Amino acid sequence: MKSTPLKFLKISLIFFLPILCSSPTFGQEIWTISRIKGKVFCGSKPLSVGDKVKSDEDFNFDKPNSYVQVRLNNPLRIRLIIEKCYRESNAKTLKDYFTYTDDLASRSEEKKSLSSFSYLNNNMSILVVDTLKLRTNNTDIKFSTTHFIYASYDHKGNEINKILKHQDGDLFFDSSIFTTKKHGVISSQNYSVNLVEYKKSTNYNSLKFSNIKFLFITGKEVKANFFQYFEDVHIPKNLKKEFVMEFIRFRYPGFGVNLDDIITSIFSDD
Repeated sequence: MKSTPLKFLKISLIFFLPILCSSPTFGQEIWTISRIKGKVFCGSKPLSVGDKVKSDEDFNFDKPNSYVQVRLNNPLRIRLIIEKCYRESNAKTLKDYFTYTDDLASRSEEKKSLSSFSYLNNNMSILVVDTLKLRTNNTDIKFSTTHFIYASYDHKGNEINKILKHQDGDLFFDSSIFTTKKHGVISSQNYSVNLVEYKKSTNYNSLKFSNIKFLFITGKEVKANFFQYFEDVHIPKNLKKEFVMEFIRFRYPGFGVNLDDIITSIFSDD
């Protein structure tokens, strides 16, 4: 009777051992193909919608201008992989590609999409298409001629302070920040900007964010760059956001953007 637990343990180990050996290795992810344009292969095997691919398996495209959408169920993640981007990353596996693009972006996607003043970070780089509008309704700032946010930076030993445009609790960033009567148009790419809150009644100056860099581009420019980058690729309407996100990762790595602004600029004729 005393040997029963040991016998049971041996039987249990024999029964479960094959299951443990056939399970994915630690850290390995299994992605499901949810959409394909063109031909995609895992090793030499052509893939179809519904097929599963391990993140460390050989993954490749058959021809240019193809793309595939993959889904991870736990935790839920959906990624669009475009042949041009995959080729430029020199990836051989999904794991290679995701590591490359995560390093390229250098920020989580939640921080990449800017819609509120509170989403800003110190030492951030921001791509502005024409004008960036950020909500401030989650702060206690009540804008007026005596209470405002201003941008401050040094230009050739001179401190430049520019009050940000505001309306109905929204802040606006545009290239006028880098235009002065004395110095004319200043190249924004060469300067780090501090954002400071000022309240005249108490002579209150409070640094909100420091060392923010701006890159200003027109809607026409970003639209031309986008369609040149994805030349000859048909972009479904329901994948616009995903294509724009991949475009930002590869053309403007590490920049915070307002995705809605860029989508509107690129697809303005739709």
